[in-house]
Amino acid sequence: LWIDGNMGDQSSMQGKVFTGELRAEVSLSPYVYTANLYDESVQGYNSVWIGQTIPTAITQYNTPAEAIASLETAYSSANSGATASLPFYLRHTIGNGTIWCANNSKIGDSYCRFSSQSECNANVTDYHGGFVCQENTVTNGVIESYVGFEVSSTMATANPGMTAGTYYLKGGDNGASYEENKATLLSAFGSTYCTDNSSNFDCNVSGLGAIATSNGNVVAEDASGSYCRVNGDGGSNCVVNGAGGVL
Repeated sequence: LWIDGNMGDQSSMQGKVFTGELRAEVSLSPYVYTANLYDESVQGYNSVWIGQTIPTAITQYNTPAEAIASLETAYSSANSGATASLPFYLRHTIGNGTIWCANNSKIGDSYCRFSSQSECNANVTDYHGGFVCQENTVTNGVIESYVGFEVSSTMATANPGMTAGTYYLKGGDNGASYEENKATLLSAFGSTYCTDNSSNFDCNVSGLGAIATSNGNVVAEDASGSYCRVNGDGGSNCVVNGAGGVL
């Protein structure tokens, strides 16, 4: 803020008291980044379901780089100190809202993955009988889950036609983001590395394979077999190769 003394009558501005007010709004990031490592000792296998609060067992990071660093550390520990560059991680959007859940008190089962009552009623597979669709209020819940991956300039240079950058594949939502995911993969890898058919879509390059299926499964995997994924039903996890599935 400033007062331009060259404008108007300068003498009328002398000896005056000028006041002003500055306001700023600060909002928390709508994203949570996680390495979200698979751990058989943790109930739910560290999975995050669409609409549910992120379990406290999952470590949350402020940036993608922090999540990637966590995976690299886990890889090194699981593989006797071997170095690795794992360019993928998980990102979850968080927010307030409602989610529809199919609950069965008889068997103590519940799954929350629907945005409306009609969607819940249409998709409940009631093998045991007794499932009821119920609306739940979600506070700071996971609304959407993504696999995030980094295409480095080195990777792009080694694979002509690729474009360096940060990309996200949206999982879950019954495959509603299938076409969007295809566009993302084509943008990152180019058609040279991608295959397209009626049931799934995948891109494979040296050091990273990315797949998006029509039913909502997405995954990024490195050459060692370590990967991060989000399943069609919203569950997500990362597995570091060499740890036997347990970290």
